[in-house]
Amino acid sequence: MPQGSTRIARIEAWITPETLVVVKRAAELQGRSVSDLVAAAAHVTGSIAGRELATLNHTINGQGAFIGVIDQFEVMPIVSPLVLFLRRRQLAN
Repeated sequence: MPQGSTRIARIEAWITPETLVVVKRAAELQGRSVSDLVAAAAHVTGSIAGRELATLNHTINGQGAFIGVIDQFEVMPIVSPLVLFLRRRQLAN
């Protein structure tokens, strides 16, 4: 069995037949093999996830700075869980 068929056989084992039809058609439209399409999609998804994680960490750090400022004052009860979370996170780092 050629290497390409082996790769498709592996993909067929873990996705539904309906999804495989869509993936094969997408690969055909892009002039790629199914494995190339899947690898490219995984790369894009990983890049997006990395950017989202960086944004989330930046947001949490910004909230930590904000909490540092308002922590000098009497904190409203609804903010307390956020203050505790950010303090624990700072201690862990």
